[in-house]
Amino acid sequence: MLAKRFGALLVAFLSVGLPSSVDAATIQKPGLTQSATSKARADQIKAAYHTSYEAYLKYASGHDALLPLTNGFTDPFGGWGASVVDSLSTSFLMGHKDLYDQGVEYSKKIDFTKTSSSSISLFETNIRYLAGLISAYELGGKKEQKLIDQAKVVGDHLITGWLGDNPLPCNTLKWNNLAPADACTSSGIAEAGTLILEMDRLSKYTGDPKYLRLATKSMKAIAESKGVFPGLFPQVYNPVTGEPADDYVTWGGGSDSFFEYLIKYAYLTGDDQSLWIPTWVNSVASSIKHLVEHPEQTQQTQLTYLTDYSKSNGGNLPRWSHLGCFAGGNWILGAKMIGNGVFDDYGQALTGACANTYSSSPSGIGPESFVFIGQGNNTSRITINDKAFYRQHGFDFEVTQYILRPEVMESVFYAYRTTGDAKWQEIAWNAWTSIYRRCLVKSNGALAALAN
Repeated sequence: MLAKRFGALLVAFLSVGLPSSVDAATIQKPGLTQSATSKARADQIKAAYHTSYEAYLKYASGHDALLPLTNGFTDPFGGWGASVVDSLSTSFLMGHKDLYDQGVEYSKKIDFTKTSSSSISLFETNIRYLAGLISAYELGGKKEQKLIDQAKVVGDHLITGWLGDNPLPCNTLKWNNLAPADACTSSGIAEAGTLILEMDRLSKYTGDPKYLRLATKSMKAIAESKGVFPGLFPQVYNPVTGEPADDYVTWGGGSDSFFEYLIKYAYLTGDDQSLWIPTWVNSVASSIKHLVEHPEQTQQTQLTYLTDYSKSNGGNLPRWSHLGCFAGGNWILGAKMIGNGVFDDYGQALTGACANTYSSSPSGIGPESFVFIGQGNNTSRITINDKAFYRQHGFDFEVTQYILRPEVMESVFYAYRTTGDAKWQEIAWNAWTSIYRRCLVKSNGALAALAN
């Protein structure tokens, strides 16, 4: 039924722009209130966050992350204290002023000019440090200029990823040398296309247009290139020519946030004149036409999944990932922005399918990735290990680990806020109680990843 509605309305979709006034009040269902039960649940989660943060401060302060099972630490993100900077906005929104204020003071003193790491990820540094610093500046009322000064240092290092007139940046950097870390023969669309939100704000607050200019150049290079399908671009590009270097399409890791930023940048700026909205609309429309499938040989044929796609690998690949489950919420957000009911319906359906991986799992937690039997019965490229489980639940586990990812609950959040349907609150609460029960390290109050 969704596909029939989609086909009838496709032409209208591609002519839709952004309404002149879009904000949270126009996207969220009017009249939502927090019940006493919801407040009590929220308070429990806030308390768990505070306790976990205290464990980080006790055992890993100044490092990127705590290793909860050993009370050790790890520094995969430059060793500048990623957990502090990345969580500034969370601490603020949860009302933990003590943690926010402490984190701001720490962030103001970081020496971002050097690192002990031999290679720094452009992507990870942008989404954790640059985004964290700018978000804290905005949430705090734009009073802490030092946060923007720090963001400028980070930004000045990040833009060394663009060599000469290359349209796309290198994926990794030799931070101390202000240079790329490798030969820079490839650039991922998640890396090159997940910069424009942060660079826009950095240019705004520093008055220097160079950051936004480079990020826009990369975003446009991808969006104006020839996709595998309209709006669906492969994961890897040549950073010198700006041309595709493979044919693998996915809404999962390596591509996800490029599609995410298309609609969010239009939302941030109110820009309905550029190519961001049309490109995003094309990406969703093509996904519905070419990637959406329903599982077969199962009792759950109503589930709606997104496949990966690679012509050189035989076409549709019936697998989906926790990372890719952000798509449901992204489609819901974009649909509400442009007034597209069919995209909204698909977003809700995708979110429900991802939530099913939680409710169907013995642990109550969804896997890193999962597989299913697609409409082409293409089981030669995937393996269904537990056929009885698959027949009952419509998916089978591929990678069983859970590393505290948020994407499924992110989409559930959008589904609830736009519909007001309490079922999404129950799904979220059940997921949280499962995560807390399975991942809590009782000796220190932190949460650990699961191997299975």
